[in-house]
Amino acid sequence: MSNLRRSKGFSVIEVMCSLGIFGVLSLGLTTSLISNLKTNTRNQVKTEALQIARMTLDNYRVSEVVNLPTTGDLTSTQTFGNRTYDITASFCVNTAYCADEMRHIIIRVEGNGATYAEIETVFTQLK
Repeated sequence: MSNLRRSKGFSVIEVMCSLGIFGVLSLGLTTSLISNLKTNTRNQVKTEALQIARMTLDNYRVSEVVNLPTTGDLTSTQTFGNRTYDITASFCVNTAYCADEMRHIIIRVEGNGATYAEIETVFTQLK
């Protein structure tokens, strides 16, 4: 019987307490990881939407201002990575910035019912 008392190892209570502590820590780390993944995905979507909006504006920049519409919206769809975005270009929403050689343009990038990016600018004809 004296050999049993001297045996080295952990008791059942010590093992159960260790597993309990490990479980609590694992739960906290898992929650943090999931939160970080959601934030990362949300930021990636916003970055992609801003890139699409800037590319759309760049496409309009190569046009002459007088060739751009003076009213209305132009819509298109673009896939970036594995996501599809709806792009709306609104022209001359603010008529104070819309003349022969000037266009007010708003680019809105949406997907899944949410607006991810919106860029507003006034194009003028350089001389």
